[in-house]
Amino acid sequence: MKLVKLSLVAALAAGALATSASAMPLEEAIKGVDVSGMTRIRYTATNEKVGKGEPAHESTWKFKATMNVKTTIDDNFFNVVSIRYNSKNDGMSESTANNDENHKFEANQFFLGATFGNTTIQLGRQTIGAFFTDDMYGDGIKVLNTDVEGLVLAALFMDSLEKDSDIGANSGELKLEAAGSTPSNPDYKEYTAAQAIKFATGRIVTDHNLYGVAAIGSYDPISFQLWYASLEDVTNLFALELAGDFALSDDVKLGLKGQYAFSDFDGKFKRNVHSALNEPSNASALGIKATDSGVDDGSFWAVEASSEFFGVDFSAGYLDFSTKENAYSLNSFEDQGSFISPGEELLDYSFYSGKNRYYFITAGYTIPDSGVRLGVDWVDGSNKFFGTKTDRSEVVARVDYKYNEKLSFQSWYSHMDEKVKGTDDNTKTDTFRFQAKYSF
Repeated sequence: MKLVKLSLVAALAAGALATSASAMPLEEAIKGVDVSGMTRIRYTATNEKVGKGEPAHESTWKFKATMNVKTTIDDNFFNVVSIRYNSKNDGMSESTANNDENHKFEANQFFLGATFGNTTIQLGRQTIGAFFTDDMYGDGIKVLNTDVEGLVLAALFMDSLEKDSDIGANSGELKLEAAGSTPSNPDYKEYTAAQAIKFATGRIVTDHNLYGVAAIGSYDPISFQLWYASLEDVTNLFALELAGDFALSDDVKLGLKGQYAFSDFDGKFKRNVHSALNEPSNASALGIKATDSGVDDGSFWAVEASSEFFGVDFSAGYLDFSTKENAYSLNSFEDQGSFISPGEELLDYSFYSGKNRYYFITAGYTIPDSGVRLGVDWVDGSNKFFGTKTDRSEVVARVDYKYNEKLSFQSWYSHMDEKVKGTDDNTKTDTFRFQAKYSF
């Protein structure tokens, strides 16, 4: 008697067949089924020291797993179901992994796809995949067309968005002047962007429909992306990327990338935010007096030059993301999107205040035949808000190890320094992260 070892997918298929009245051979049941995914373990520890105060320590374990199952139905139709698991433990007292807030199991993709010629239509829950988002999903429709060689045209509409924790407009803090104080007074009230948006529209940001169109081209050695997205009744987002990659030889490569983006907030939305913050009942309930620190249009531009030669990689550049000096804005909707983003902890394009300008340099060396890369990032610049300038910098040291095509390890240490000019206010933040990831 032979023992047969089944894969997870085959075992699931066999179990379903055992109870089906219209059972079919196992080989036929799993034909046309593609499975991919990953498991990831991540540990992050942070120490923050404000002025001469005692340092505050925080550490977090995060566990994440995804499994994507794509089933080909026929020459035109396919179905995709993705299951995602997230678990978090902050390391305080006993494990909190079973609490609803720290334990999440969900179908993050569940859509039907149809391909006709060079056009693909996807209907249902799916990863948005826009320039302004990272890994968040939405419920709706996406259309992709590749009739022109080297060019992808895309359009999407999402009427239900994931309340992702990396959406700055859902969690970012506005600081409003406490009643009777001045902007330089440290006695400020924290007021979330989500509250401001809800006051202005009656809904939080993820309750608004999202529309988008894009043109993405690649004509070696030049590539480009042109994006437009509209978050209904809140803001319009535009982004343009132009990049060139030039291989001088098998061992020497040069690259140049430029990005420009801007956000155009709805005029009624801006007025309603200001009115809401000045509404006596709101001000009284929150104990604040409104200032003119509302939301306003913001722009982003960056340029990056890069090179690779004999195992060494190097990049340098400059970036600017700014709005009015007394306002808040955004250019990325969720996390850092596809924007140039050196460092790890310092930069945030999903919710920022005032004017921000930074220089950066990254460098690394991959040891031959080892899978090990040693690297360092340096970011230095400033933020100017309400007439106060804060010098900010970050240095990141990295060690990455690629064991094989499926298993990789990543670790980095970040030191961030923020100092308010003309004062003794100084914040130093040290962060360490280790990650192990298995992809299949």
